[in-house]
Amino acid sequence: MIFAVFATLLVALPALAHDIPPPEASAREITAGGQLVGCALDFTVAFKDHLYRKGAPTAITGSLNLMSATDGSKLVGSFKMVSIDITDAGGLQRFKVETATVFGGGIKPVEAKAIQCEEPLNYCAAYAPVAFIERLTDMLASSSVRLGFN
Repeated sequence: MIFAVFATLLVALPALAHDIPPPEASAREITAGGQLVGCALDFTVAFKDHLYRKGAPTAITGSLNLMSATDGSKLVGSFKMVSIDITDAGGLQRFKVETATVFGGGIKPVEAKAIQCEEPLNYCAAYAPVAFIERLTDMLASSSVRLGFN
């Protein structure tokens, strides 16, 4: 997924100078050994970063995941975030997200517990099952998904 997003951003670089593409999201099943064990919402969001980059484009891609634990005893909520700045020269520069949270429009954000990711620049985190379900419920009720990071 990450490479597809980067390739899309490379093709869209001329347009990003003036227009930011709309966010994209898609749902998918998570399987293990041919069995359904969870679901994920994959997302890509591009925006003009006025806080750190004087309005230069930045993109975030990642997923929200809800899965059963490996022993099947409980649900586990997690999310992953990959971040990239688009440089003035048209290149892509990944950057590390140190802290992040995901929430809807109705409740206060709660920082997730960072967990090890397969790539050092990616950010991966887990929520306690009840906290994650509360966030999902809030996202559905408010029809919004908000990401906060660094």
